[in-house]
Amino acid sequence: MNSPGAYSMDKFFCIPELVRITCSFGEPEDNAHLALTCRTLFAYAIPAAWTSVSGVYQLLLLLNNSTSSIREDSKGEFCELKLPEILNEAHTTRFNFYAPFVTSLDIFKYQDDRISILNPQPLIQFANVRELLPNLKCLELTTDWKRRFNCVFWTNIFACRSLLEVNIPSSSDCEREFISDAAASGLTSTLQRRSSHIQKLTFFSHRNSPVDEEENLLDRNFNHDRTPMHTFLPQFTSLTTINGSIGLLESPALLALGSLPELKHLAVLYPMEDDIPEPDPTVLPPGSFPKLDTLTLTNVVEHTADFIWTMPALVTRLQSLTINFQPPYDQEDETGWILQSLIPLMCTHSPHIKEMVLEFNYTIFDAKEERYICNFSETAFDALAKLKLTHLEVLHARMVGEALTDRLVNTWPQIEVLRWTHQLVKVPQLSQFTKRLPKLKRLALSIDLNSFPGKSNANALVDITHPELRAIESDFHGLGSLDGISAAELFVYLRKLVPHAKLEPLEAAYLESDLSLERKLDLACAMSINLMEMYIDIIRTHQAKEPDPASGGCLPTADESTSTQAAAIWNAVRNYTRDIILAKRDKPEQTASEQTSH
Repeated sequence: MNSPGAYSMDKFFCIPELVRITCSFGEPEDNAHLALTCRTLFAYAIPAAWTSVSGVYQLLLLLNNSTSSIREDSKGEFCELKLPEILNEAHTTRFNFYAPFVTSLDIFKYQDDRISILNPQPLIQFANVRELLPNLKCLELTTDWKRRFNCVFWTNIFACRSLLEVNIPSSSDCEREFISDAAASGLTSTLQRRSSHIQKLTFFSHRNSPVDEEENLLDRNFNHDRTPMHTFLPQFTSLTTINGSIGLLESPALLALGSLPELKHLAVLYPMEDDIPEPDPTVLPPGSFPKLDTLTLTNVVEHTADFIWTMPALVTRLQSLTINFQPPYDQEDETGWILQSLIPLMCTHSPHIKEMVLEFNYTIFDAKEERYICNFSETAFDALAKLKLTHLEVLHARMVGEALTDRLVNTWPQIEVLRWTHQLVKVPQLSQFTKRLPKLKRLALSIDLNSFPGKSNANALVDITHPELRAIESDFHGLGSLDGISAAELFVYLRKLVPHAKLEPLEAAYLESDLSLERKLDLACAMSINLMEMYIDIIRTHQAKEPDPASGGCLPTADESTSTQAAAIWNAVRNYTRDIILAKRDKPEQTASEQTSH
């Protein structure tokens, strides 16, 4: 039995258990009818539900006589499991039935989960004699508690021959503590022995991270000699992707990774430190990194990446490059290094790049603070112009001057994704992108909605239709302030110019909407433009079947023009949305209770 408030299995996972209990009290004839009723459930739904499991306790509670309870320490609440002292067939029947269905397991259901096992030895002995999840392909440990998540223990318990991916991600702000080098050694040693065919590996270690054996108590059940991680890397001959910390760029690790025949993607996360030493260049033997075509560098600071482009074997064949920079402490010096030195260096020594992502100010966005925007230079743009790009993202940067739009639409004629999110353009200039970039599928710019010329000139702007474009991203500042006529003309213009494109607000717009009523209205109005055709069709269909004389003229009739209909719908949606937003602001508690009651 579980104690009150204990962690328990998801309700759907309990359905077979309820059926089993019911059958134990039923007559054979009744049980047969129940089995027929549940046949589809057992044959299809239950296996599908167990394919991906979040929360290891869901599995461990299948062991007969296992219990869970909630405990509390100085760090807060955590789940404490107690297992049977001996795991024989009598205790593992249910576990053995469901285990083959599981192909993906996240040890922690929620990021703030912590799990403790009072008596781990029975589970360790059980895992030593058999693979607990014989068809497991993906093992994840997604938690905020890097110092208490026992990655070595859980990897030893669930590593198996079928395992293809181990994912221990870092937080988006890069401030979560990395695991120690000792833990990294134990992790890779286990995978090398039991899951040598692994294809994707993600974890972040740092030599300065404490071992924390007193906190990772479960890890202490597995002894290892702390052989350096890079010693095991050459054994992962099926590895295609590795995502780790800056230690991967040091000579021993680079030499090991360079020998892997299938490695295609190398991703490196720099630590959040003011003074990061730049590793020395490594002399790579000929033939190193034979298939590497994608490189990702995250949290880069000044002069910590130049050395990478002194190693031709690592960078010459790159086709995709992503770099996220820390916000500069000295804007002029550090941004100058990026724009005047690093970007030209990258474009010169990696001439085959087709996909480029450059993100400035890689930090968690605080809508209360003004975000740093880089002034992109002509030198950097000229360097990018040498590449035959099909995908370009430049985030939190802009260039000054009317000529930039012409350069954007004329430099990369084969481009499919162009996201320069803070580059200001006027509405009439959108037609230049559709005219010059026939393969464009996604466009992200800061669109000046006040630049729309209005009804008299809107049709003249559309001299070509672009059927390929699927998304236009922007912050959509001021969209909610447009009157019905202006909004309708904007809708008609966009439907003629890009008939299949949806408006997609940038992520920052959603964060800003938490603090601003106007931004909430902007986002709601962007969605209403996306749904405008559906609204118009509904009204036309409804009025064709059932004319409503009681409408009072607030909604358009079916024979009115599209512009008139769109204007009326816009006014109705905007006014309704604004009333809802104001009501939530003025009476948040009452609104919340009303939503709950509904």
